[in-house]
Amino acid sequence: MVNSDNRTRIVVIAEPGLLCNSLVAFLRAETQINVTAIVSDPIKTFESVLGLQPNVIIVDMHVQGALALITQLSHLSQKIRIIALSNNAQERLSCSQAGADEVFIQGFLDGLTEAVLGRAARRL
Repeated sequence: MVNSDNRTRIVVIAEPGLLCNSLVAFLRAETQINVTAIVSDPIKTFESVLGLQPNVIIVDMHVQGALALITQLSHLSQKIRIIALSNNAQERLSCSQAGADEVFIQGFLDGLTEAVLGRAARRL
């Protein structure tokens, strides 16, 4: 699941904002991960997937058409792991049924980042 430089290639599909920024910063801190693209437009997703050949695709369920996107991506290649970020139980079940390999609770990074930034700001 790694490329020639031994790093896992990841495409993040998410709306611009704190969640996306936090997630990408978190992933880039890991030396074995290469965030190859950040996509907010579902139509451009397939261009990224075909061109960059990621090992993992992380899909934020706030992206328009995310569930259909997971279904389509799961049919592209069995080698690509799809991870969905969701914040409700019914949606998590739907993600799994659509073909997501893993479903994680969305927003944990938002809260952590806000807590850290809030405390840092108070100390300044």
